[in-house]
Amino acid sequence: MRLRHTPFRLSDPAEALLCSLVGTAVLRAGNNPGGTGGGGASVDYFEGFESGAFSTDWTVESSPEIYIDTVQDRVYAGTYGLAITENNTGLDPCILAPSALSNGVQLDYVEFYYLGKSASNGCGFRVMDAAGNEVCGFASSNSAWEVHDGNGWHRFNGAPDGNQGTNGTWTRVKFIFDWANGTFDLEVFLDDGGSDGLGGTETGLPMIASANIRDFRVTSFGTTSRGWNPEEPFDNSVDNIRLYKA
Repeated sequence: MRLRHTPFRLSDPAEALLCSLVGTAVLRAGNNPGGTGGGGASVDYFEGFESGAFSTDWTVESSPEIYIDTVQDRVYAGTYGLAITENNTGLDPCILAPSALSNGVQLDYVEFYYLGKSASNGCGFRVMDAAGNEVCGFASSNSAWEVHDGNGWHRFNGAPDGNQGTNGTWTRVKFIFDWANGTFDLEVFLDDGGSDGLGGTETGLPMIASANIRDFRVTSFGTTSRGWNPEEPFDNSVDNIRLYKA
């Protein structure tokens, strides 16, 4: 069963700026926040769970096979992080779909931090458009980094099989979109005490679908099948999710 929570919005610019700084969900949109993101529309959405409760923009699974909650012991910054432990359940147990993206928006970037547990299998993150098509994706396969683009799956920066990341260490992931060319850049770095450590950048990757962005999903990655797999268990945390368009 999926549970949906009711959204809250901040319309005053000063309130929005303050809440952005303290880690509360923020929406900023012009008169036309939908469409492809043109016409001066802007979006700045941050997390949606820093209060300790999910905003209504989140849809989460509820079943005996899955644990999803806001926690204070797995936090990158702020007060709360999102913890998710899944055991052979649905493909997309956590979906963030802000109302400001209801018709799809061409965001400038999507950024987040994730933390893999040492016993975790594959956990993934994918960006979807308003038609339900995947735009791009990233996964951690027992700490190795996998990328999903218009050419299929590949190991980040062409690294051979083996660990790139480190379980138990926060990793920063950022998709930067070039809608005119249908491509994206991908930054992946281990956090090194508040600054970038091990990692790198891939540029000019082809999007899978290149119309707009509707939602951000936490999902399951098959470490053996090397693809999205609803039966792959994992134990991960996510924090500081930001969906942005200037």
